[in-house]
Amino acid sequence: MRSSGQLTLGRLRRPTAACRAAAFGAWVCCALLCCAADVRAEQPKGKFEVHDLSLWIMEPGGQQANLRTAYPSALPPTVSSSRNGPAAKPGEALVRRVAPINLMTFHGSPATNLDVDLRTKAGTFLAHWPAGEGLPNRLRWAGMPALDLVEKIEDQGELAYVDSDHWIHRARAIEALFVRRGARSERFLAYDVELTLPAPIRLEGGPDKYTVINISGATLHDVLISRATPQGRRIAWLDVLPAASSTPKPAAPAEPPKAAPADLFDDGKSPAAPAAPPTAKPAAEKDPSKDKAPKQDDKPAPAAAPAAADPAAAAPAKAEAPVAADKPAPTAEDEKRAKSRQQVEKFFSSNIKRKSPAAVSPGKGVEVTLSEPLAADAADTAAKTVALLTERLTRTGLTPGEVELFVSNYRSLFFEGEDVVVACRIGQGTIDEAIPLSVFPEPTKMLRVAMVVQRNADPQLGNEVDRLVTQLGDAKFSAREAAHKRLMELGPLAFATLNKALNNADQEIVIRAERILLFQNQTPTPQGQSKPATTNGAVGAGGGGAGAAGAVIIKK
Repeated sequence: MRSSGQLTLGRLRRPTAACRAAAFGAWVCCALLCCAADVRAEQPKGKFEVHDLSLWIMEPGGQQANLRTAYPSALPPTVSSSRNGPAAKPGEALVRRVAPINLMTFHGSPATNLDVDLRTKAGTFLAHWPAGEGLPNRLRWAGMPALDLVEKIEDQGELAYVDSDHWIHRARAIEALFVRRGARSERFLAYDVELTLPAPIRLEGGPDKYTVINISGATLHDVLISRATPQGRRIAWLDVLPAASSTPKPAAPAEPPKAAPADLFDDGKSPAAPAAPPTAKPAAEKDPSKDKAPKQDDKPAPAAAPAAADPAAAAPAKAEAPVAADKPAPTAEDEKRAKSRQQVEKFFSSNIKRKSPAAVSPGKGVEVTLSEPLAADAADTAAKTVALLTERLTRTGLTPGEVELFVSNYRSLFFEGEDVVVACRIGQGTIDEAIPLSVFPEPTKMLRVAMVVQRNADPQLGNEVDRLVTQLGDAKFSAREAAHKRLMELGPLAFATLNKALNNADQEIVIRAERILLFQNQTPTPQGQSKPATTNGAVGAGGGGAGAAGAVIIKK
């Protein structure tokens, strides 16, 4: 007879049928997963590139790009879209309607069973071409029939019909692979997306000089400021605008914690400089390379070399040498380094604002001066506007056909109209964060380029909005209509002022302000309105809900 312990052990040694079935099922699942992983690992990578070119339009007062109520759809009328912007007039060109679009092309060798998946963390996909599987926050081209990349098509009938003057015909002329699905083919994939995205740039000053401030967390490239004047268009370019979050201060680490903050604008003659060695020893000894940091960033340093031999500068330099090298017995090299550092600081004190605008802290912005007016009929106007935009887009790696299509579609947005326009190119990391893209088979290269355009960027535009709202009550009908039209064009920039105008004593202003807001799918919300006073809940004959014009309240 077995003991209880032996009985239990015996039961454990003989698993039940259910346990055996469960174990077998788990083994099968593991085997299938391993096989699937092996198949995916053995799948050869695609020998093609993906180019994704986007245009994001926004207003300084808004928090969204490609607002669905502000712009029409760039896709053919047969494509279902949730964009309800202003409809196009008969014969109106696409470039005049400013319809944003995102274009994806493929270059290289053909591929089969293509899977393209787009997602957005803060936005909505409004439409796509050709048809795919669309959800508000996800867009995918894959499945059955399979999506293949081919070099050419046998019959033009594979391409869907669009009007002869549509931009899609020009897009089909780009040198790229065709995307084939069943009996239908297209030269590209296109999608329309509305994004929650704050404006990355703020302008201050004007009208001749502006301070360009990067208020985003990423470095911006190819920044353009474009302003129309009666004499012609004035422009300015910035190659790079550093991120607001990265504010490098080369001299700051070398300063002791209890001393005054490091300042490159100091003339180096402060009497407190010799007293720094006792507090600087613990912090500076671990990193002697800090003394070399200013030399890397201060490009004008060679100009300071002749002044280094100035006898007048020798005494302060010797006093500062222990701070720079932090050694009891400074060597000749240490003294030489200290002298050079002092002269660099002197140079920056008198020249950084005039000669080194790029060295200004990113959070404080960079000052730029607009060019002389470029008349529309001047010989060099195209070279300084469209040609420069073309050149900068070409540097990103886009093909000539892609650049030409983008510039021909949107040159009017950059270089026409009466508004001050600020445009910039954002980095691929920012694009990947806003709209993650995955492609299978894995491409050899994925190039994503997005131009952000801020319309109505004039810092003085707020004063114009106030004037236009007042003009809504003008005695002349033509003046009221002109103000109404302009406020409609300003869009989100005027929303706050229009809501305040709902409390205006002039009924014409109230009615027009409400109409403008409603037309742009905004809920009229009066601002700064006090709650109506009542006596025992009684409201006078003119009373009504919040914002009712002309209400007569019986006050106690």
